[in-house]
Amino acid sequence: MGRVKIAPESVECNLRNEESEAFGLPQDIWSPPPKARRYGLFFWWRILGLRHFFISGLLIGLALLGGVIFYNIERDSEIENEAKKAAVLEKDILYHTEELMRKNVTSPEELADQLRHIYTELQKTEKIFKNSAFYKNEGDDHLMWQYWPAVFYASNIFMTTGYGTQHVLTDRGRVITILYGFFMLPFMIVLCRDLGQWWLILVTRAYAKVLLRYRKARGIETNPKEEIAVPLSILVILTWLNLMFCGACIFAYDALYDQWWGRDELGPPMGFWDGCYFTYITISGMGMSDDVPVYAAVS
Repeated sequence: MGRVKIAPESVECNLRNEESEAFGLPQDIWSPPPKARRYGLFFWWRILGLRHFFISGLLIGLALLGGVIFYNIERDSEIENEAKKAAVLEKDILYHTEELMRKNVTSPEELADQLRHIYTELQKTEKIFKNSAFYKNEGDDHLMWQYWPAVFYASNIFMTTGYGTQHVLTDRGRVITILYGFFMLPFMIVLCRDLGQWWLILVTRAYAKVLLRYRKARGIETNPKEEIAVPLSILVILTWLNLMFCGACIFAYDALYDQWWGRDELGPPMGFWDGCYFTYITISGMGMSDDVPVYAAVS
């Protein structure tokens, strides 16, 4: 077995050359200091670097802090909202119970019809009727899997948003989902990279033209070797304008669809600020399913 020497001290270490080559690291970086233990903390500190420990600790700390923040903000709101829903449900149950007693239902068929009606009404109160088997069996247009919703699901795979409005029900669907994401995701990454570069160049050129014309009008000379870059403040403003524009488009789409082909059981359409929130969770790749266009999965 060969031995690795640390320059400039020329101290022999008990590390094999094969270990250094396997990690693709220079021998002077891979080898620990003379008095350090072979796999001690300082050894891995040099291999991984201080910033990796810092970033890992920062992410863990932010996750724990986020848990505290969201727990204290959302828990009380959930308790209050669920208490209101429970109160409404109790009133509905009492009302339907009185109606059932007043009708004096005796036959099993009539009782089954009344129970089915009560069940669907309670689901509508909780706004979960659209996921009910009774609702989906009312017609094929109520099913989760139709052509355009399937296109919406397929696009979510390689966009990595995953809103959760739809999910496959079979093992074949899960296998195809994995294969679809495996083959399509690299193309999506390349497309996003190229479009991002193209958009950045376009914005930079437009900004440079405006800046040069402004300087010319003010009599300010420009260094021919100057590299012009778009300020971060302008990029932030453009991002927020994009969020508001897309939010307005989603709001208009949901409102128009609700006006022309709306269904009462699906609830009111998405609002403007909800559309902005939906746009943000889309472009950020988070894909929370708590707030999506009402008619996204049915149109």
